[in-house]
Amino acid sequence: MMSHLDPNSKCSALWIYYNYITSTVLCVTGFLYICLGALLAGVKYSNEIVVTNVTILGFGLILFGLFLFILSTYGCIITTRECLKCLVMYCIALIVVIFVEAAVAHLALTYGDDYEKRSKKTLEILIFNYHRSSSEKEKEVVDRIQQIHSCCGVDSPGDWNINTPMPQSCCHKSNKTVCGPNSKHLYLMGCLEPTTGLVLRGLHFIASLSIVCAILERTSLSPCD
Repeated sequence: MMSHLDPNSKCSALWIYYNYITSTVLCVTGFLYICLGALLAGVKYSNEIVVTNVTILGFGLILFGLFLFILSTYGCIITTRECLKCLVMYCIALIVVIFVEAAVAHLALTYGDDYEKRSKKTLEILIFNYHRSSSEKEKEVVDRIQQIHSCCGVDSPGDWNINTPMPQSCCHKSNKTVCGPNSKHLYLMGCLEPTTGLVLRGLHFIASLSIVCAILERTSLSPCD
């Protein structure tokens, strides 16, 4: 039984060429997954409106990225040695990676929709309870979000109505009068986009990255089909 690739075989030459490309793709993809995972893992500590545990997804992406780094290194080594058995194992691992990336893409898109809806609901509750709750902590959260992101309300300042008067945090700190709809220094942007936009863009990029990489990796399995 042949245990090494025949260097004179056209099929073997294609395998070597494709596997070098695939290993490079895996290495770059692993790096991007680690960066995006670190971004999502840090959101919990920088954004008080996070209502879904994106930290778990972030650490999961970091681990998957490290695995891709290891797999890409293994791919380069076995391609250099032209070991047929090792190449078969590499292809099996690659097939698993393709399925995992497809699952990651699906999860990122589904998770993004849920994250945005729950974030909006949380903001609406915080604003509704701003003048009704005795908890100063909730008021501080709203004020901090509006001041840090220079925003007001959920989608717009109109979310603060007659029954829920606009807080001073809806206006720039330089405003010396009571903050209201006609204030010169009123923040016009709602708080939903700046508080969730970074995570949503990250999740959409993860989905796109996973789909593109899965297609490229599938291509690397087909030179001898």
